[in-house]
Amino acid sequence: MADIWHTYMSKSDGALGLAFFVALEGDQVVGSVGIQKCGYPQEGENHIHADVYENTKRAEVCELVRMSVHKSYRGRKIGQKLCAQVESWALESGTMKKIAVSTLSAMVPARRLYESVGYSFRIETEIPMTEILGEGEWDITKVAHYIKAL
Repeated sequence: MADIWHTYMSKSDGALGLAFFVALEGDQVVGSVGIQKCGYPQEGENHIHADVYENTKRAEVCELVRMSVHKSYRGRKIGQKLCAQVESWALESGTMKKIAVSTLSAMVPARRLYESVGYSFRIETEIPMTEILGEGEWDITKVAHYIKAL
């Protein structure tokens, strides 16, 4: 979030530039969402995401990231509109065939949103918190992964 242009919209590698959208009420940002190249591994040790790329090339799959709606504006279909904007952008790109999204499993409202707009649950994985935070007594953090064909 510190450098939206570089993270979401730069074409520095010659590939399709991606995008970041905001929802406004007047001049106030009430929601946001980014779309970037899919970060799921295609091959190697981690084959749990191989199905994401079935019948597609890596460049044909993008990832919805950083979805957020201000808590005072939830329940007003802003999240649905942001998802629709991402899908519209992906379709207009002419190259995207799938959109992936991941969220913490405990974030039930986010999961309901993605399911309500047509994302299919794929798999649940665990985040190795000791690798991120070091040794300690960490709770197990689970991530729910979804996919939507365009």
